Amino acid sequence: MATDHRALPDHILDLYLYPMAVWGLILVVLFIWELTPWAMSLLIPLALWQTVLTAWWGVGTLRRFDADDLTHPEAQAGARSVGRILAASSLAPILVFFGRDPFALASWSTSAGVMLIAAVAWFGTQLLVRFERRWAYVAAMALGCMALPISTTGSVTVAAMLGWYQVVADHTPMPDMITPIKNTIPQGD
Repeated sequence: MATDHRALPDHILDLYLYPMAVWGLILVVLFIWELTPWAMSLLIPLALWQTVLTAWWGVGTLRRFDADDLTHPEAQAGARSVGRILAASSLAPILVFFGRDPFALASWSTSAGVMLIAAVAWFGTQLLVRFERRWAYVAAMALGCMALPISTTGSVTVAAMLGWYQVVADHTPMPDMITPIKNTIPQGD
């Protein structure tokens, strides 16, 4: 069985994993400052980073495969690993919800939705990679890249409906022209 060591070198793997670790550290700091919901906003740039990195890695992997530098099983193993990383990273909004209120029903229901999206991305990428076709690899990577933005935007919507951002807006100094807008935001729980 082929491994992903040649298709997914350590420096590329680090480019996937270190930004997630930095986001986790920022989440801890925001948790201490009681501004946990703002960590979800940072998931959008992370998702953009993962998408750009996946496109760059995918093009490079296809070039290496075309040049016979990678075998088909190695390229497949690399695509499978990247799909798993992308699907697993889409679970990040769960940390925000449980960091905010682990006993709230909204945390559990939103987390269930996020887990469903991650499961679809996980199994979808693994299934598509098995087709052993270029279009399937592209579709698998696109599915993996869509998981985090979908999870994040849905979670941000739920957090806004719960009024999590209202607390921050009420305690953040804002310019006078924004103050009337700030007062019209509906109150949450």
